[in-house]
Amino acid sequence: LKSLTDSLAQQKAALDNFADRLTAMDIRLSVVERRAGDLQTELDVLPALRDSLPKSAKDDIDLINQDLALVHTDLEDIREKTGFP
Repeated sequence: LKSLTDSLAQQKAALDNFADRLTAMDIRLSVVERRAGDLQTELDVLPALRDSLPKSAKDDIDLINQDLALVHTDLEDIREKTGFP
């Protein structure tokens, strides 16, 4: 009975640890999503300014858009793998 109790206690500790890691991951995802939203807001303003910018700035905007698309893809992959909404 003692070994069963010890085993259950170890399993509970492992589950608690896993739950803590998932919570930390959820917090990090929230921060990334908020930052992605901030970037999207900034990018939404840029098209109005884009035509007056030099080509190098337009290229930078394209790179930012590509990075943002990758962030969104990564978030979707993480959500799929972890089951977070």
